[in-house]
Amino acid sequence: MSSIKSIKVTSVISLSLVIVSCSGGGKEKIHDSDTTVLEPVAVRDTIPEPQDSVRVYYSDDLRAFGIKGDVVERSAVRHGADIVYPEPTMELTFDSIGNFDGSLKGLYAKRGEDGLNYSYSMNYEDGTSWELTYTELNDQSYPLKAEILESGPQGIAKVTLNYYGYEYDREKNWVMRSVTMERHFTETDTEEKTSSFRKWKELVSYKYRDKKEE
Repeated sequence: MSSIKSIKVTSVISLSLVIVSCSGGGKEKIHDSDTTVLEPVAVRDTIPEPQDSVRVYYSDDLRAFGIKGDVVERSAVRHGADIVYPEPTMELTFDSIGNFDGSLKGLYAKRGEDGLNYSYSMNYEDGTSWELTYTELNDQSYPLKAEILESGPQGIAKVTLNYYGYEYDREKNWVMRSVTMERHFTETDTEEKTSSFRKWKELVSYKYRDKKEE
């Protein structure tokens, strides 16, 4: 957790970070670019952003996931990367007081003293494991950089993720961003080293509570 303490934050991290599975990782070749383009989609229940928006967190769980405003549902993250995510890209739902009432489906989150989820990890039955840590945030407390350590029977990989081109809604929740990934893999048996590069876009939307229902 020492790396996250050096980051100056004003609110909560959001997510959506990625890695390549260890299985078959040693057989990768170096790629100059592997780009996936998403077709535009309608962002449901997402409010256009005014310049004078104020960030408000309605619960500790919403804060931990980087979600501002009285949100009842965050959609699954739509992306064009055919890779494994050690991060909650699934749909997230919250009850009437903002408590998370869904499942992280095998992910384990570490929450810092400031209430932010700064790390996510996951494990597979074959012994493959991943741990992702945010290392740099923007002024909205969303990740600019992250590092992932991947290890398993096939070998060990170190991954660097970079996030840019953020777009936000009225509550300053991110709705679109671009991601690049560099992965350096060392095969266990042969110690052969390979590298790969990918980039893609990510889209997400939010459903806000109707205040008229209260």
